[in-house]
Amino acid sequence: MPGASRTEILNCSKEQLRKAILDYEAYPDNIDGMETATIIAEKDNAKDVKFTVNIIKRFEYILRIVDDGDHIHWSMVEGDLFKTNNGEWNLVSQDDGKVEADYRLDLEFKMFVPGMVTKKLAGSNLPSMFKQFEKWAQRLS
Repeated sequence: MPGASRTEILNCSKEQLRKAILDYEAYPDNIDGMETATIIAEKDNAKDVKFTVNIIKRFEYILRIVDDGDHIHWSMVEGDLFKTNNGEWNLVSQDDGKVEADYRLDLEFKMFVPGMVTKKLAGSNLPSMFKQFEKWAQRLS
C-alpha cells in the first residue's frame, strides 16, 4: 500500500493550523488541486466529507474525519479511485509558538496506477501541501 509521511515545524500556532485543517469547505480556496469539499454528514466529533480533486486526473472520494483534538484522523468511506485512504495529523505546540505537524497517509487504489501517479498522489505533493496549510493558517486568528 503506497504511503507517505512528513513531519515539519510550521510557523503558525497549533490552534491556527488545527483551524485550517478542520475548515474542509475552505480547502478549494487554499489547497491546490482541490475543486470541492462538502460536509455531507456529522455525528459527534466525526464528519463525512466529500472531496473532488483534480491532480493529473479528476476524482472524488468521501472520508470520515474524526477530530480528537491534537490528533485528527480519517478513513475511507467510498471513492472512485481509492480502495483505502487512511491517514492522520498529529499536532504538537512548540515553546516558540510554532507547531510540529506530523502527517501520515496510506492509500490503496482500486486499479493499477502508474508509479509516477502514485508517487505524486501519495508523497511528492506533501512539501507543497504543508506550505499551503502554513500560509493559510498564518492568515487565521
